Amino acid sequence: VKALIVKHRIGLGVAKTILSKGAHLESLELMEMGMMDVLALLGGIPLLQMPQKLKLDSLRAQDGQIQEGPTQLDSAYELIVNKKLHGVKELTAKGDFALRLWGAPT
Repeated sequence: VKALIVKHRIGLGVAKTILSKGAHLESLELMEMGMMDVLALLGGIPLLQMPQKLKLDSLRAQDGQIQEGPTQLDSAYELIVNKKLHGVKELTAKGDFALRLWGAPT
């Protein structure tokens, strides 16, 4: 598997299984998912397995929540950005995640 597209939370189990088997993806696209789900999935990818191309599209608050807790989301987000995204060569992000990336300290 070289590319994986995960649309909705329903595909998280399959994505986690593929990644846990040691797949080295070239491209990963996560769409229409909660930001905490995305951060948890990215956090579970070993640094050496992080895809070179990453697309984050239409991320939203978790189902059943008005707004995610800022401290939990911010700390998870900071961990991912600071530790995991350094190997990504092409990143496409839209929405709140893009705003957070734009405002992230370098």
